Amino acid sequence: GEARGHGIYVDELSLGSALEVLGSTNLPAFITHKGALKEDRMLKQVGFFSGFYIDEGKLKAEKFRALESFRQDESESFNRLFDLASEMPDAFGLSLVFEADLVWVSEDGKEVSIKEYGGDRAVRDLPSIRFISISSADFVDEPAANEDGLFSKNTQTDNVMPDEPKEEQTEIALEEP
Repeated sequence: GEARGHGIYVDELSLGSALEVLGSTNLPAFITHKGALKEDRMLKQVGFFSGFYIDEGKLKAEKFRALESFRQDESESFNRLFDLASEMPDAFGLSLVFEADLVWVSEDGKEVSIKEYGGDRAVRDLPSIRFISISSADFVDEPAANEDGLFSKNTQTDNVMPDEPKEEQTEIALEEP
């Protein structure tokens, strides 16, 4: 479906291109997009996502692991993030920082770059996204593509934050409505 506010469409091939780009890497996580494209945010990283897969039209991660330094050095933010995750999972989501190509998809499935074609015979009014690179997944309050919220309860975890949490089982979603 449409990535709200971006004028692009997320389809199955979009999800596939994201999965291909991510592979078996760990994807850095930050709180907010602030400075994502203009600053070095290395020391602002709070954790990372890993184990990417596609399930029911969503790009998901098997795990989110918070950095121990985030827990110790920024305990208020750490506690608030995990409180929101367990108590109000629909109140925030995930937004990717990425580079991508945009393509028009025709009825026969052919794709043409938006730079080469105006899209007058495309199957949708919006171009589809094809990911080239994904540099982070940032926690935000108004995500473009996961309006149901970020976290899904996993039967292997408890909604109460353990004394020394290092890993939370979670699912991230870049949805195709």
